[in-house]
Order: sequence, then structure tokens, then C-alpha cells
Amino acid sequence: DRETQQLLTQGTTLQRILDRLRRETAHKQHVENTESVSKKRRHCQSSQIALDPDATLRSAWNLLLAVLLVYTCIIVPLRLGFPEMFMGRHVRLWNGVEMFVDIVFVCGVALNFFTAYKDEAEQDALVTDLRPIAVRYLKSW
Repeated sequence: DRETQQLLTQGTTLQRILDRLRRETAHKQHVENTESVSKKRRHCQSSQIALDPDATLRSAWNLLLAVLLVYTCIIVPLRLGFPEMFMGRHVRLWNGVEMFVDIVFVCGVALNFFTAYKDEAEQDALVTDLRPIAVRYLKSW
């Protein structure tokens, strides 16, 4: 009976130690996560010019570029193979559409120089400094 009582006391003590270690580990992870989020927010606020790559506006822009790319893939071969289809009274309309597509693509290239990116080396911290953004974009093409 005495041995059982002693084992129960030791088991309770071990349980308390394990509980305390779990709480300390959870607290440490919470502090690290909080510091990481804080660092990301500070890094993101360093530039008001850089655009968030996950923003709804940027997603809509990417969708527009995708639609215009499909349009270009269809229309350019048709214009080259059957130029008479694009002549006549609608020639100004087609030229206007082509000019619009070209302007959107040029703006898309320029926009990439102002779009932040997530740095995998720094736990997906958002890089908003324009110089590293430009260097990364130029190296990727």
C-alpha cells in the first residue's frame, strides 16, 4: 500500500513536470510566431509603393492578362494567315483593340517592378523594397 502511494505521488509529480514543459513550449512557440508576424508586418510597411501580390486587384489584373494572352494566341495567327478578315471598315476597330492589348501588356511588365514578393529564405517574409523586387524580376526573365 505504501509503495502504491509513493508511485502515485511520483506519477503526479511527473505529470506536473510534463504539463509545465508543454506550457513553456507552447508559450515559446507563441512568442516566436508573434515575433515572426510582427517582423513581416514591419517589413511590409517599409514601402507604401510596393503592391501586395495576394491582393484582389492584383489577382484581377492577372486574370485580365490571362484573357488577353488567350485572345492574342487566337487572333495573331488569324491576322497573319487571313489578313483580309481584318481589313475593310473594321480595320480601325481591330487596330484599336491591338493597341489596347499592347498597352495592357506593357503596363503589366511595369507593374511587376512594383509587386512585392515572398522571400522563401526568410520564412515567406514579404519583400517590399523596390530594388530587390526589380533585381528578382530581371533575373527571372
